[in-house]
Parts: sequence; structure tokens; C-alpha cells
Amino acid sequence: MESKKIKLEYLRRRWESDKNNKAYKLEYENEILKNKLILSVMRQVAEWAGVAHAFDYKEYPEITQWDCYKDLVQTFEDECMKFTEYTLEYVRIFVHMCEDPRNYDRKALLRKVIDKTCKKI
Repeated sequence: MESKKIKLEYLRRRWESDKNNKAYKLEYENEILKNKLILSVMRQVAEWAGVAHAFDYKEYPEITQWDCYKDLVQTFEDECMKFTEYTLEYVRIFVHMCEDPRNYDRKALLRKVIDKTCKKI
């Protein structure tokens, strides 16, 4: 099992062992929703930034634009949500954005997506 799925599996099994515990069910369902949200947000970021191909790659390009990368991760965590073990794999989108040679305001683009998605939760 992929390590990113362990928490979700743990929550599912805990709820399965005590179906009457509404808190267990709610925690499990919230984790599923959070995982779907992050995937949706990151897909939108990638599409808007023109790096949707990043979802096809499991490897990262070499990071040379560290300040850009740090800024995007910090902005996302401050204004949307903290990355978890499940969602951490999607930071590669930020790497692709920062290494993209096109000249555009990456942080402004990220904030537009955050405003349309994360701010509504």
C-alpha cells in the first residue's frame, strides 16, 4: 500500500470497527473530502499555469528556482491548507511552475485558484 493511503485506510478500518461512532465516520469522510479537494485545486493550478503535463510525471525537474518554489508552497499553506503526506506529491506542480521558462506571475495565478476554490470551504 502506498504510504499516502495509510492514514485513509486507518481511518476507514477504525470506523468499520465501530460503525456507531459518528466521530470516526466524520473523520474518515472529512479526510476523503480533503484529499479530493487538494487534487481538484492542484489540477486547476496546473491547468491554469499550463503545466497540466506535470500530473503525468512522477519525477520532478531539478529545482533551480528555490525562492519561487518556497513562495508558492508557503502561499498555498497559508491561504488554502497545509500539505499532508497524501497531498505532498502534488507539490511537483509548483516545481513545474517555477521551472517553466515562460514569464508570468506565478503567485498571482496561484492566488486566483485559491480564491476560486479554497476560500469557499
